[in-house]
Amino acid sequence: MNLVSIVVPVYRAQHTLGACVQSVVNQSHPHWELILVDDGSPDGSGGLCDALAMADCRIQVIHQENAGVSTARNRGMAAAKGDWILFLDADDTISPVLLETALQAAQQHPTEQIVWPYCEEKDGLCATPCTSGKPYAFSQTSTLYSDCRLSMPWNKLLSRQIVEQTPSLHFDPALSLGEDLIFCLDYLARIQQQGWQGVFCLEKPMTFYNTAPSSVSLSQAWHSDFHTLWGYLYGRLVSFCNEHNCPKQEILSIHHSHLCTLAHGLNGLANQTQLSKAEKKAFAKEVFLHPDTQQVCGQLRAAHRYSPLLTAFRLKSLGLVCWLWNLRSTNMDLYGKLEAIGQKLWGTVHL
Repeated sequence: MNLVSIVVPVYRAQHTLGACVQSVVNQSHPHWELILVDDGSPDGSGGLCDALAMADCRIQVIHQENAGVSTARNRGMAAAKGDWILFLDADDTISPVLLETALQAAQQHPTEQIVWPYCEEKDGLCATPCTSGKPYAFSQTSTLYSDCRLSMPWNKLLSRQIVEQTPSLHFDPALSLGEDLIFCLDYLARIQQQGWQGVFCLEKPMTFYNTAPSSVSLSQAWHSDFHTLWGYLYGRLVSFCNEHNCPKQEILSIHHSHLCTLAHGLNGLANQTQLSKAEKKAFAKEVFLHPDTQQVCGQLRAAHRYSPLLTAFRLKSLGLVCWLWNLRSTNMDLYGKLEAIGQKLWGTVHL
């Protein structure tokens, strides 16, 4: 029957949850259970969950005191009865053929983890089943990360048997950033131990990822310890890639991605109104001198990999980092030209 357990953590989602649930109800594959975990939401989300469950016996609700998305997902996993587990955020929606397509792909590729792309426009979702795609070996984990297929749990069809056999496989409530990536790395490590061969990524987008400013799943918060948290995640990811013999050239993209993440965090720092100029300067200096930051810059320099951001980090200039980050975010073409010019001029020398 291939029952799929779909776990949705719910918090402040009364305006988006209806569309999310409807996208599950619309599935061409009818054998599913939907587990809504109300994480002590202060709006009307909890009552809406109950009303939706009354309308369809395949929907169940778990109410808990507010404990965060990781605890909510763990509660949902523990309650799952399906052969497979799928995570979905309460402000996102899925293609009506997602379950049908993912299950067909799992049957065709029984020793590969099924993942799929996402889109940021609702009309970009795949409308008809399509199981064509691209395989990734575990040694291509760095590429999977760079292709934005690795870090999130909601684009993967997970084996409940694997989850049940691995008590340590859970979302870490102690992490305020990056808990999704750690879970995905731990899951991949486990399936490799079980003899799986790699990952198979479907070609067509199957999840609509809501990037609206009001979206709960898109965190805009600034974390005062972001450089420490992301340093830990960066270390875990690089270690995983090294253990699985990812090519050094591909791991360079992870180093550069981490530099971009730090730039994003520093830009958030610069926009903090409650901090004085001196406090921002002192915090930025701490980030610039952090061992992980120094390691990333050293790896890129040793590989002669030019980046405008690398120059800004070497100069320890908060203003230049923020200017380049905003340029990269708003005009990628111009930033790319700047990077290409720099690579041509200085890419073959130590920066």
